[in-house]
This record gives sequence, C-alpha cells and structure tokens, in this order.
Amino acid sequence: CVRLSVTNGDNAYGSEVVATVLDPKATSADLILLSMDNRNFARSECRQLRKKNKNEDYTGYCEYFEKKYKEEIYGYARTPAVRIGGVDLASVFIERNKFIKSNIFFNEFSSAKISGSCAGCQDGAWVQTMVRKHKWTTHIPPISGLKHMIFHGPSPLWCIAS
Repeated sequence: CVRLSVTNGDNAYGSEVVATVLDPKATSADLILLSMDNRNFARSECRQLRKKNKNEDYTGYCEYFEKKYKEEIYGYARTPAVRIGGVDLASVFIERNKFIKSNIFFNEFSSAKISGSCAGCQDGAWVQTMVRKHKWTTHIPPISGLKHMIFHGPSPLWCIAS
C-alpha cells in the first residue's frame, strides 16, 4: 500500500483514477489532488434559483446542474486548490508512510476547531496545513475527462448521467 484515500462512502471514482494516482509523474508527491465533481461546488445562484422556484429537493439539483452542464462541459467540477474550502478529502491520495510518520490526525481539523471555517471546509484546512506548515509536496493534474475524476454523491454529473 503506497497511497491512502479517505472517504465516507458516498463517492464514485472514474475508471482511470487509479492509473492517475500510480502515474510516475505523481509518485514523488506527498499528496495527489484530483479533480472532483461535488454538489458543494455549485454556485450560490443555483441554490437561489432552487429556493425561488420552490424546487429544493434533488430533482431541483439536477435541473439546474443540467443547465450548467450545457454551458460548461464539466459543469461545477473543479481542480482542487490547496486552501480551506478548496479540496474534498475524497479526491486526495496521501503517501502512506509520510502520513504515518506525521502523527497528525484529521480530527485536529474539525470545523469546530478551525476559526472562521465553513461547514465541510476542514479537508482543505488539513491539506493547506500539510503543504504550508509541514512542506508536503503536491501533484495536481488538470481536469482531463470524467474517467480521471472523483464524484461526490449526489454529484451534479451523476444527476445528469442518471
């Protein structure tokens, strides 16, 4: 086992994710951050449209995500960023031995412990701390298609595909 991945079980991984993680260009990095399609990345105007139209359930998600997808090929998907709120841990692959030696735990980065943090932003806080404070290296490939992407359910692109 060379890499660790942390998930709460509501993610799907594109068919080329493992190949991307094992790519020789990525092997020297402490953290590999892959592109992700995540419902939390949707812009506030999407939420406002759903509320205005009283369509706030999952069908509301899909309707507005499909419109966005027609405007931009990957919709709300994005390349991760090393900052609070810039990455979801499910798209981070961690060098196993370095993680074990660090003795730094994810629970040190709960939303309650991070001043001014938004709900769900602790993943980015952990990545940011590891990179800035502990000088971990990253490999962040650009979005290169759905096969190389992680989908956080209910993912906008999952809505469209189903």
